[in-house]
Amino acid sequence: ELFVLVNNAAVQVLSDLENLELSDWNLTLNVNLTGPLLLSQYFLPKLEKSRGSIINIASIHQQLTKKRFISYATSKSALVGLTKSMSVDLQGRVRVNATSPAAIDTQMLRDGFDNDESKVQMLNVLHPIQRIGKPKEVSKLALLLAEDELGFINGANIQIDGGISNVLKDLD
Repeated sequence: ELFVLVNNAAVQVLSDLENLELSDWNLTLNVNLTGPLLLSQYFLPKLEKSRGSIINIASIHQQLTKKRFISYATSKSALVGLTKSMSVDLQGRVRVNATSPAAIDTQMLRDGFDNDESKVQMLNVLHPIQRIGKPKEVSKLALLLAEDELGFINGANIQIDGGISNVLKDLD
């Protein structure tokens, strides 16, 4: 039996609008959005049989983003939209939720900083919790959302962001 599908694969190709290659845009949407759609379709019969859950790993970039993240932010925004749409479409059959992590200590994040540890340390202090997240924290949240005890949560997008989405930068 299959109880949960966690759609977590992602690519992050950075580019400004003027230099955005269509191939990079398509790659990002294919991996970050179309992949979860196709996997959800493929595993739907097994998930439906177990009354299971689909958990889509979106990103803080679905709500708050920065320069050069056009493809990535768009794909993660659309993934949250897909989550909501599927939760309605599959009502009573399979629950569908998303999480939107902020900075998580992954190789993708470190590659984005050219593996510069000083930049990672600076990123730590930007979060009110004073550190970036751990992959295990994201996986635990995904598994928690999949549990029957939280069966009333459906179509939600839960932030796991160390409080950074509450921060407003100012001159002080």
